[in-house]
Amino acid sequence: MDSKLTYETEKAIMNCATRFDGYAYYETIKKSGIEAPAYLDEAQKYFFSSGKLFGSPVKNMLVNFFLHRQFHHWGWLPSAYSEHWYYMVYLYLHTYRLPTPDKYRHSSMTKDWEQRPKGSAEAAAAEVRKMLMRRL
Repeated sequence: MDSKLTYETEKAIMNCATRFDGYAYYETIKKSGIEAPAYLDEAQKYFFSSGKLFGSPVKNMLVNFFLHRQFHHWGWLPSAYSEHWYYMVYLYLHTYRLPTPDKYRHSSMTKDWEQRPKGSAEAAAAEVRKMLMRRL
C-alpha cells in the first residue's frame, strides 16, 4: 500500500499514535463485562460511524492509538485517500499538538515521539494539509 506520504511524515504519524498506551487508558476506566479490545473497537466504531471527534482529547488519542494497532497488524499504512487514510490523517491533525498524558505514556514508544527532530511534527502536518488541499 502506498500512503503517498514521505517516510518522515509516516514516521511522525505512527510515533504520534503509538506514544499513547490505549491499554493503560482502559485500565483506568475498566467497564465490567467488556474487555479492552472490545472497548477500543467500540470507541473506534463510534468515530468511524459519526465522523466526530470525542469531547475528550484523551479519547481521541485512544482512537488514534487503536487505529494504528490495526495498521501494525496489516503491516502497512493505508493507501492514500482511502477511508482509513482519511481517518489516520484527521486524527493526526487533531492530536499531534497534544501533550502525552503521563499515565498513558507508552513506555517504549513515547521516546521516539519526544525525541523527534525539531519541527518534524509541523512539517508532517503541513504535508498532510497539502495533500488534502489537492483533493478539493
